[in-house]
Order: sequence, then structure tokens, then C-alpha cells
Amino acid sequence: ALPSGDPFVELRATLQRRHDLPLALAYDSAAWLQGLSTRQPHQHVLATYPSQKKLPSALSDFRVTRTWGVIDPEYKDKLPVWRVPTLLAKMAIEPTYFRDWPNVMEWLEEAFKRADPTELERELTVAPDTARVRLAYLADQATFTNLAGELMRNAHPHGVTYLGRDRTRSRFIRDYNLIDALLVPSVKS
Repeated sequence: ALPSGDPFVELRATLQRRHDLPLALAYDSAAWLQGLSTRQPHQHVLATYPSQKKLPSALSDFRVTRTWGVIDPEYKDKLPVWRVPTLLAKMAIEPTYFRDWPNVMEWLEEAFKRADPTELERELTVAPDTARVRLAYLADQATFTNLAGELMRNAHPHGVTYLGRDRTRSRFIRDYNLIDALLVPSVKS
């Protein structure tokens, strides 16, 4: 029996029946379950393997991303959840998949405090250089300038890197050769 007010009833039931199903709560849901974000996402996000074609219909209310971290998820409240380094790296790899950018500055510093730089590097092993630039910029915004410098030393992007798609509300960050359209309202100019 599962409590009725639990937003993860369907996920818990599915995982009890299908132990082999590769699932983890990701992006906004991971930030919330990791205790970083204080806002529960409107729609929870599940990550699965890129090769996973079909998920049970009980999970149809979840937003699904077919991307998996290098580091295995951990369990929070008996649910598989992306670890903080995976969350940060994936936010830099695919920024549009993360939706709660307006509130990220509330917890970004805490996230970087909890993220082991070695694990961040592991998550970036198969990522494009633009992800490394975005993650360095995020680290800098969280006042982790040494980490930002280390990440940039290994970055060799071609051209300008974009954080977000909105070009009407953006700012060019010279140190990173990056156009920021996501943190602009949150960062003091």
C-alpha cells in the first residue's frame, strides 16, 4: 500500500513491479528531491536510457528525457534520483531540458558545494566543449571561481556558447565567450 498524497505513487508502483527498468528522477525533480530547490516541479521529470523505447503507461504524467548520467543515481525516499554532479552537468549539457532557471540562483552555490569536481569531470567525459563552458559559467555564478577556471582550461569550444535560446533578453559574458539568456534576470548586471 502506498500513501495517496504521494506525487510518485505511479513511479513507486512501477518500480516495485519492474526492478530492471532504468529510471531516475532528473532535472527539476532531482533538484527538488536533492533538497536544493524549494519548489516542487509542476511536472516531474524521469530520465531513462536513450535506447529505452517504451515506458509503462502509468508513467505518462511524467516528462521523460532519454538521457542517462555517467554516475549511477542515488536513492532518496526510496526513489532513484540523479546525483548533484549529474544534475549540474546535465543542466550544462542540455540547458533547455531544465525548466526552473528563474529560481536556480537560490540554490546553485549549495549544489556546487555538494558536487565533487572529479564526479563533474566524469559526467563531462562524453559532453561537448560547450557544456564545459556553460558549467564553468554556472560555477562562476555560484562563486566557485577556481572550479570555473579548471573547467575552462580543458574547454576548447568553436565560437560562441549559448545558455538559453531567447536572444531578446540576453547578455554577452566576455570571459566565457557565452551569451546568457537564462540567468540574466537573476544575475546583477
